[in-house]
Amino acid sequence: MTVSFTAILITMHFSSCKDLFQNEFSNNGSISQFVKLDSLLKSNAVKLKGRKMAKVVLLDGEQETMNFIADSALLAGDFELFADIDISKPTFFGEYDIDKSNRSETYKRKGKKGPQWVVLKRGNSSKPTQIEAEYLETNLLFDSRRDYKLILDQTTNEITEYQFSGYQKLVFKDTVFFSVTGKFL
Repeated sequence: MTVSFTAILITMHFSSCKDLFQNEFSNNGSISQFVKLDSLLKSNAVKLKGRKMAKVVLLDGEQETMNFIADSALLAGDFELFADIDISKPTFFGEYDIDKSNRSETYKRKGKKGPQWVVLKRGNSSKPTQIEAEYLETNLLFDSRRDYKLILDQTTNEITEYQFSGYQKLVFKDTVFFSVTGKFL
């Protein structure tokens, strides 16, 4: 009898949490409406394999420009940088205020977790055309800012260009500025 009573309590607890989570996290205007960025990045790493691209890397004043055929491993590595701005994760539940306009949504951080802000711009259809974000991290030893930008083709949902830039400052070290821009030709 005790085992079945415990099982019932556990089942009731999880089912009530599930309902609460779904209601709060998927109500009108919630983060659940945000693009599933993880899926978008993974599918683009596969779709864009074999495409010609230009990449410009700037690290502390030194610039390197490359033209090459993209492979999925390189793209997966570059796109992994954008995982930090995926605010559709349950970790960010309740962490953002959302301002919606006709063709854009701005997610502004309320708490201390995640990007400062994320802007999702949409074209004529509901598909995103651009995603921008800013991520700041500061503590006693470290100061960092990262700016992210993804530009997408409205019809194919393919990434046409991506940018990742910012700086990093460690205590007793110089500030290092960096920028990576990839564009598919």
